[in-house]
Amino acid sequence: MVIETMDTSGSLPDVFKDTSVLISGGTGFMGKVLTEKLLRSCPDIKNIYLLIREKKGKNFDQRLEEIFNDPLFSVVDKEYPKFRYKVNGIPGDIAAPGLGLSPEDREKIIQEVGIVFHGAATVRFDEKLKIAFNINIRGTREMLALAKDMKNLKAFVHISTAYANCHLDRIEEKLYEGPIDHKRLEQIVTNVDDDELLEALLPKLLSKWPNTYAYTKAVAEQVVKEFAGNLPVTIFRPAIVVGTAYEPVIGWTDNVYGPTGIVVGAGCGVLRTLQADLTCDANIVPVDMCVNALIACAWECVLQRNNSQVLLTNQETEPEKPEDPKIYNYVSTVEKPLKWGDFKHLIEVHRNSVPTIKAMWYYFLVTTKYRFLSIIFTYLLHYFPALIIDSAAKLTGKESPK
Repeated sequence: MVIETMDTSGSLPDVFKDTSVLISGGTGFMGKVLTEKLLRSCPDIKNIYLLIREKKGKNFDQRLEEIFNDPLFSVVDKEYPKFRYKVNGIPGDIAAPGLGLSPEDREKIIQEVGIVFHGAATVRFDEKLKIAFNINIRGTREMLALAKDMKNLKAFVHISTAYANCHLDRIEEKLYEGPIDHKRLEQIVTNVDDDELLEALLPKLLSKWPNTYAYTKAVAEQVVKEFAGNLPVTIFRPAIVVGTAYEPVIGWTDNVYGPTGIVVGAGCGVLRTLQADLTCDANIVPVDMCVNALIACAWECVLQRNNSQVLLTNQETEPEKPEDPKIYNYVSTVEKPLKWGDFKHLIEVHRNSVPTIKAMWYYFLVTTKYRFLSIIFTYLLHYFPALIIDSAAKLTGKESPK
């Protein structure tokens, strides 16, 4: 046996120096922040490859240019004006066999990439099971297959979610048994052609999991365990990720998912009531802090690999059983817990200091944890006012507001 060793004092920028990085999901919310942070904090990084598919009639070059024009990149553009030369779009599709890569691009990745961040996923809670399987599960399997062929792989970071095992009261940094074997699930989604039948089977398949997002993410973790083998793999589980807290731009976001949607809806006056238990923890983490932890996970994975990876060269030596991937939960409830009641209070405190110019009505948000009351409030504060406005618009010959 030959044991590789390395000085553990290597700084984070040193680990990424002269190293090429592959990011799936690089055009998404967290992927953009990850790309920007790597460019700004690791100036000697060799290349960043973003797996990009065509979308809404735009090819990967056009989508890459859209990313660069985002205000998020304004700081790195001033500090390193030539940063764009280090970011390369790779046409592909996470849901396609072989990731939809051309032979030339696949070979380039295999030869050059040393660190992989796999973050591509569908985050819709109501996503069709077949689509969620293809992206979240099969896509993960395809990424691992690609990683196994990489000549210089130092770290593979799979971005999961803290809610992959949300049915448990306590979630530790370890792997849990998944809801179903991924091969069995693949048989189901492949052989059941009738979408309505598959949706009818969904409640039984989901079991204790609340939606297809958490369900497929839980299965994907099992895929990582099964296919990782002796690869330097780690799993990162963030909680609910929201806009930036500090860097590079305070309060930056590019979506209205989750809590951000609540803030926008309530601030515009269109969200009047919400079913929520204000005594529950709001497991919210800023995306910039989340990405910092994500990069640190890759850094530690590289150091662990270089200091303890055992290369078996003796034919007579029995291979060691691969260890489970190291897991990191990144949540806010442990050190800085925030209740949903606190979150609502912060909205009310700051709504007047940073009002939106797109407000349609004044702020008024009623919350209740009871389903029955929530339905009543929805009719009183959403449906009936909308019905009155639509009726008035029709009577006056005007178009109903969208």
